[in-house]
Amino acid sequence: MTSLPENAPARRAGKKLHQTTLRFSDELWKSLEDEAADTGVSVAQYVREAAQARLAYAAARRGDAQFEAALAEVVEGGSAPVTAGEARRHADDVIESSSALWAQSRQARAHSQELRSKLVYKRPAKR
Repeated sequence: MTSLPENAPARRAGKKLHQTTLRFSDELWKSLEDEAADTGVSVAQYVREAAQARLAYAAARRGDAQFEAALAEVVEGGSAPVTAGEARRHADDVIESSSALWAQSRQARAHSQELRSKLVYKRPAKR
C-alpha cells in the first residue's frame, strides 16, 4: 500500500479533503484491509467509496432530483457507470504510457549527450 508523505497536502483533484478519526474493531479492520487489498485500493479509499455509495443509496431512496437527473443522463446516454476496476485499468494504461514516454525521453537525452561528447568545437581563426 502506497501512502502520501506526512507533509503532503491532503488533496484530491484540487480539493482539500477533510480528515477524521474512525475506530474499528480488530476484526472489522482486518476485513477492511482484506477487501481494500482485493480491490487494489487503500483502506481510506475503500471507506470513502463506501460512504459515497451510502449517500447515493440514500439519495435514490428519497428520490433526490440530482440523483434522478444523473441516473437519467447515464441511461439516456447508453453508457454504464465506470467501475473501480475499469478506472484502475485506465490508470494502469496511463501510467504505462507515461513510463514509456519517460523512457523515450531518457533515451533521447542520453543520445544527445553522447553526440555532444563526440562533437569537437573549433574556434574560428582570429583575423
